[in-house]
Amino acid sequence: MESPANFFLLLATAMLLCKLSLASNKVLVIMGDRYYWQGRYTGNGGNWVDELRRIAGRNLSVSNFAYGGGAACTAYSGMSPSLGQQVSMYMAKLATDPVYRSQLRNRPRQVLIWTGHNDLVALTRMPPSAAPAVLSGIVECIMNSTMSLLRSGEQNVGIMSLAPLDLTPLIRAMPGFPPLVKSAVDGINGALRMANTVVNFTSFGYRSNAACLVYAANQGVG
Repeated sequence: MESPANFFLLLATAMLLCKLSLASNKVLVIMGDRYYWQGRYTGNGGNWVDELRRIAGRNLSVSNFAYGGGAACTAYSGMSPSLGQQVSMYMAKLATDPVYRSQLRNRPRQVLIWTGHNDLVALTRMPPSAAPAVLSGIVECIMNSTMSLLRSGEQNVGIMSLAPLDLTPLIRAMPGFPPLVKSAVDGINGALRMANTVVNFTSFGYRSNAACLVYAANQGVG
């Protein structure tokens, strides 16, 4: 790792997996309140962003632009900002907020994107014939935002692979859907890996790679 980040920027999220800090819209609760902890989807305490902050220590700051209920594409984001809108919010803050801009100046930073899960939930309301267009659209939305960040001068953009959505309670409760959703997740992750061969971003596994990067930054590993 050449230059460990000491400033994390989080974009997008998956409502089915974790409810992040900027928005907790109870109108969007689709799995019942028993799945929520302090308004966010997690059954046993803090979510991955809370853990990221906990292990960050003094050497790393977390800046969270992600919204619970957000999606890669605007068409599936509902009342929450999509990934593209979140990127625009970050760029606007960087351009108009001198205090925030000074915090980031000369500090290596890692932009981390994790999205696509909420877009896939839309497939449960569509005929199977719609799947190819939805899947290619998710990848396109993610890559469009990634390219916007890279063109703006961000040097470290990371995309986390989609988690196994077929194992969530919502999908498992739908007969016949788990294998279809698993295939969709595998297809998107495969397309993102293919895109990584031509676009310079960091590919993170959804389990622990981000935490490893935080640990390296906190230990001063270069």
